[in-house]
Amino acid sequence: MVELTDIQKKIRASLIIAISNNYPQKVQGIFDNNECDNIQAVLNHEGIGAGYKDNFLDFAIIGLDAGVKVQGEIGENVEIIKQIWKVANQKTRDFVCCRAIESFRGFGLYNIPALKTVIQEIEEHKRVMDLDMALRRAIRSLNVDQVKTALENCGEDVESVLTRNVYWSDATDIDCLLIYPLMVDYERNLGKEEFEKIKEITKLLWDKASPDVRNFWLEDHMVNREGQNTEDNYIIGSLEKQQKEYANIAGEGWLEDFIQEVKGYKKDREIKLNEYKGKIALGVVGLCVVGAIAAYVLAYPVVALVLEVSAVSALAVLAYIGGVCEKSESPNTKSLNPVVSGCCNNAELPNQ
Repeated sequence: MVELTDIQKKIRASLIIAISNNYPQKVQGIFDNNECDNIQAVLNHEGIGAGYKDNFLDFAIIGLDAGVKVQGEIGENVEIIKQIWKVANQKTRDFVCCRAIESFRGFGLYNIPALKTVIQEIEEHKRVMDLDMALRRAIRSLNVDQVKTALENCGEDVESVLTRNVYWSDATDIDCLLIYPLMVDYERNLGKEEFEKIKEITKLLWDKASPDVRNFWLEDHMVNREGQNTEDNYIIGSLEKQQKEYANIAGEGWLEDFIQEVKGYKKDREIKLNEYKGKIALGVVGLCVVGAIAAYVLAYPVVALVLEVSAVSALAVLAYIGGVCEKSESPNTKSLNPVVSGCCNNAELPNQ
């Protein structure tokens, strides 16, 4: 278990007092007034209360059970349970959801109406997490057929699974699932045949992804060692890095066709987005011109002047969009020393 920092220990102590005294306002204040990373570290910490495996969600559930048994009333513990679940990111929810479900069942709290929604959310999270874990096990097996089966088993939840984040066990790095087959430790020596399977599995994930999922993956950008955003895409940069790193085993350009496919999708997406912006701007210009003419006809010169100014502003937007389109045609400057992906927030430890 990772040792808490001094700040995190203070947060931990404050939360214990607030939860013990059933003060949801103080709990919310602690969440609002501290950095997210510190809150997540505290919520992931075990050894809260009497049980050495108990976390803060367990602690709140135990408090609810005690209140029901001793006082015969729910009190404020339900609200605190909801607050903890709401503030928890994916990594924290992955860590606490199984024990929470066991605690609700063990204490016979499933029949409390006020808990119905949050229990359903926790159960749904666990269900999607289990699908994700099954998919990752299939990926680590390097069995393409098992990966296909795991993806099919996701059914209508495939989008929820594919947009989950990967949290590595030995760092704060976060990756999206598309990168997982290229980054996970397979705990074996890999030859050219294995790298072909890795490529095929990565392509399976891409092919299964809807446009919304692909766009989610492509939102992230790389930062350099100085923490500056380079505007280069993290996914493409990661693919190019892995292609170069394993070229001596997998062969030169072993990922090149897939990289070009991703780049092509990204470029088409940007073109469509710029065309959409252009249509909106043209629509605004048209409305302003028509409005100005109508205003002159109706002898409202002040209104006409405002609409004329709006039309000029809209034309300026069009000129700006044209410049953006030109920039999108030129190649991006390649990022140096890419570090952490900001893709999002939560997943399993890769070697589990």
